[in-house]
Amino acid sequence: MTSMKNKVFVIFGGASGMGLLNHLHTSFPADQSSHCFVQTGSVTDESAVEAFLTKTKSHFGKLNGVANYAGVPAMN
Repeated sequence: MTSMKNKVFVIFGGASGMGLLNHLHTSFPADQSSHCFVQTGSVTDESAVEAFLTKTKSHFGKLNGVANYAGVPAMN
């Protein structure tokens, strides 16, 4: 199995509501808080997603993968 150590991933829709996501981020141990940052937004806004991915690469120096778990309702 490949190690996840020193890897950078973005998780879209990684919580059940933005309030929970912010709570989880603030509950990280202080020595781990620099390993994570949280940004709220909509995955339906392509320019916002691109800006977040650029910010992530700039902050961490790389991006190893993306997981999209955001639920987007189907349009009729």
